[in-house]
Amino acid sequence: MKKIEKNWDLIGELLEKHILPEENPFDPDYPSWGTEDRSLNLLKTKENTYMVFTEGYACEGNNVEFYIESEDEIEDFDSSWQKNLVYETCRNIIYIDDLDEVLKETEFLILQLHMDGAPEEWSYKHKDGNIGLFIGLEHKNEYMKNLNEDLKFLNIKLMRPSELKYAIEKGIEGRRALAKLYYKENNPSISSMLRKSVI
Repeated sequence: MKKIEKNWDLIGELLEKHILPEENPFDPDYPSWGTEDRSLNLLKTKENTYMVFTEGYACEGNNVEFYIESEDEIEDFDSSWQKNLVYETCRNIIYIDDLDEVLKETEFLILQLHMDGAPEEWSYKHKDGNIGLFIGLEHKNEYMKNLNEDLKFLNIKLMRPSELKYAIEKGIEGRRALAKLYYKENNPSISSMLRKSVI
């Protein structure tokens, strides 16, 4: 943990660290992932973006940590959509066996979440979930690749409904096509409520 935290310091300032307790009696679906000292953290980068990232998620077969990066200012970390998306990603990804191997085979993942109260312009009506997340884009800055040589840090990108529809219909080739379009953006790893669709 100390090694990761030290490396995060090179990227920006850690603003908040939310430790996840081992149990939550108020949440029957509370996940059991990673290590005992797992946490969700908020960091402001030197580029004035905000990163919400996991620490302690990685475990055998799932040797990854997740982050979402946004230009949208986060005033209340606990109630932010960024933190909520990272948390829900962890809740769902844990059910994928041998995530490391899956990532090697597919390169990019699409995760659909069922989220009530999502803004209509970001919601796609579908039986598997109305919110789409694109997972696996490389950060434009090399330092993200060198945070920890033993772990892979996976970007979570909030998808527009038209992008999610395209990915569902086109499968793996659709994901690869979307990735190429995302990489044409100035900062492909960014999620923003103001971002326009690439489709």
